[in-house]
Amino acid sequence: MPELRRPGVTLTASGGARMQGLPEWAEHHSLHRAAMKHAGNAVAVPMARELIRQLGAILGSRKPAI
Repeated sequence: MPELRRPGVTLTASGGARMQGLPEWAEHHSLHRAAMKHAGNAVAVPMARELIRQLGAILGSRKPAI
C-alpha cells in the first residue's frame, strides 16, 4: 500500500466528506475521529451514480435472455 501521508498535509473532516461526494452543507460530528469514520462509511454518490450509469448502458445493450 502506498504511503498516503505527506508532511504538513492533514485531511479534515470536511475534506474527507467532500471526497466522498457529500454536500458542503452536511454537518460533521464534533470529534474529528468520529467525523472521519462517518465520512469513510459514506457512499461516494458521484462514483455510485457513474457505476449505475455504466451498468445501465451495458445491460441495456444486451438482448433479453428470455
